[in-house]
Amino acid sequence: MLGCIQVEDELLPADIEALIERRQAACKAKDFKESDRIRDELPARGIVLEDTPKGVVWRKKQRARREGLSGAPAFRSTPPPSEARV
Repeated sequence: MLGCIQVEDELLPADIEALIERRQAACKAKDFKESDRIRDELPARGIVLEDTPKGVVWRKKQRARREGLSGAPAFRSTPPPSEARV
């Protein structure tokens, strides 16, 4: 894939690679509506693109962590005191 910098140690599935190539062709043709549409579609498939001066960089989308800073779950399993039943 020309003009695309890989930051992960694994290869992309062929359909994702084809989407990135179509996006690059759309950018070159100044079809920014199509380019943006493809870029916006990729996170749902687990890929994030970044346009850099050296080319397009792709990486896997990071999953949101549901833990607090201490590693404990970020949600409460018991109601706060104001909601506790007496």
